[in-house]
Amino acid sequence: MFQGAYPESPLVWVDAGNFAAVGIASAKVRNEGIIQGLNIIGYAAVMLGERELAGGYETFQAMQKQATFPFVSANIHFEDDGSTLVKPWVLHKVKHGEREIRIGIMGLNRYNTAFLKATRDGRNIVIASPFKVARTLVKEMRDEVDLVVALTSLSISQARQLAREAPGLDLIIGASGGVLSRAQDVAAGVPIVFSGNQGKYLAEVRVHLPADGEGKPGIRRRNHYLNRDYPQDPELQMLTQEVLGKENDINRDLATEHVEREPIPLSRATYAGSETCGTCHLETMLSWKLTSHATAFDTLVAKNQDFSEECVGCHTVGFGRRDGFVNAKATPELIHVQCESCHGPGSLHVKDNSGRYGAAGARSCLGCHDPENSPDFDFYISWPRIRH
Repeated sequence: MFQGAYPESPLVWVDAGNFAAVGIASAKVRNEGIIQGLNIIGYAAVMLGERELAGGYETFQAMQKQATFPFVSANIHFEDDGSTLVKPWVLHKVKHGEREIRIGIMGLNRYNTAFLKATRDGRNIVIASPFKVARTLVKEMRDEVDLVVALTSLSISQARQLAREAPGLDLIIGASGGVLSRAQDVAAGVPIVFSGNQGKYLAEVRVHLPADGEGKPGIRRRNHYLNRDYPQDPELQMLTQEVLGKENDINRDLATEHVEREPIPLSRATYAGSETCGTCHLETMLSWKLTSHATAFDTLVAKNQDFSEECVGCHTVGFGRRDGFVNAKATPELIHVQCESCHGPGSLHVKDNSGRYGAAGARSCLGCHDPENSPDFDFYISWPRIRH
């Protein structure tokens, strides 16, 4: 899309790292899929983040071998000799007309004194202060490149500090905690561009270098929210479906049919199920059965996502609670979006229905019907259809 819009301009794809899945059974499958996607797009550089090392140095090495792009980090290093795990920075060259443009891309992680990883042969991996490292590195890069870019995991305030303490930077790109930068995010003349996380946004940065090579480059930026208005790439879409399917199969194989639950105090409400609700609210239950909520879980089955922990929460009752949905094998009675998905656990109301409980409203809907998952959802249009 961007190449079509600006056919004369070279495109350079970069990422601020920390993309790796951690702590889930399908982490290896997902991480391999992400790297394959970055390979397909043709990334010039990706910062090595803490998450890429969460599974151990040797696991990262396997990821690195799969990648056709370089990882960069100037301040993640071995404690014994100070050597970095990957290149501190890389030189990426592009042609613009007859001119060759040299772009230096470095990686700088946040300073985390608690970070400590050990390799299998006993070498410790630590993180140094990014500010001291950057001051030295920018001086080294400045004579060799036309544009100095820092990929970081710093906060906005730390990025501003970096701009002040490392003169010579031209652009700081980061992804920290889902933060989106604004046009006025500039420090010491250096634009700071943050594009959120989880791949929901894409930052477009247009760089105009002075023809004579003197002075600061002109930089314009824009964050694109990747909704349905942006066309799908067929190859990446196929890869995504393949990876999600593999993850779902892994979770299905691990799912158990019997779950031992912790005891819940009698004074605390638990889930009763829509059939129980229907004994008193028969008309409402019959009306609910005609809505898409009553078959919500079926959409996951059709897409082979019925064991995806990232999806089932909005298609079942009480996922994540001690007495809520666990998986389709163990708790089939809690599939679909039932009464208690919106009104909350109703066992105490069943025992004593003299009072009103669990009033629902916009807050009940918008937790799942958000811009990412339901971009066309309008509460004021949808609410009258299910109000009771």
